[in-house]
Amino acid sequence: MTGVRNAQRALAAFTELAGRAPKRSTYIEHVPGAWVLVTRGQGMSDVLTPEGTNFESIAGEVDPVQMQEIVRAHLIANPDVETIHTGWSRPAAWSIEVLREMGKLGNVNEPFEEGKVYVTSIDLDPELLGMIDAGDCVGTIDQQVYLQGWYGAALAWQWVTNQFLIANDISTGPYVVTQENAAALIGQAEAGIRA
Repeated sequence: MTGVRNAQRALAAFTELAGRAPKRSTYIEHVPGAWVLVTRGQGMSDVLTPEGTNFESIAGEVDPVQMQEIVRAHLIANPDVETIHTGWSRPAAWSIEVLREMGKLGNVNEPFEEGKVYVTSIDLDPELLGMIDAGDCVGTIDQQVYLQGWYGAALAWQWVTNQFLIANDISTGPYVVTQENAAALIGQAEAGIRA
């Protein structure tokens, strides 16, 4: 669902700006082959591919310099990329920096321009929230990673002590963060409540 929501947000914002779906979209797996990241990419593809978007996943890195060079090389080889999706806030921020350097960064506050690239992410941090607030990032998905860990521990404790097991999954997201609500979350991200 996180990948689906990411792609739905990107598609809605891009369509509002350009009047059409993106021609080409790239999802960057910062830990190539990690099941959760692959699944997110599949959710994105499930939304964008039926719209006629050429969607692909590429291998990324957790090192900022290497990630930026991967993004730069990919955009030079594929100048028709119109949206970049990341599975973590840091690669999104690094991609935005490269796009800005290349003069290709799309901003949701400005009129659509061919050749600009729009970025979406999953997870958040104060810097990315500032980029969303400024319009340099289309949005991100907050999935409450701390609650994922806390609920898991609480449920394990309930099982061990009381043999109590809930009947359904507990969803800690996905909460869509856009320019409309990003500024309100910066303080929570700085305090470590949201990540």
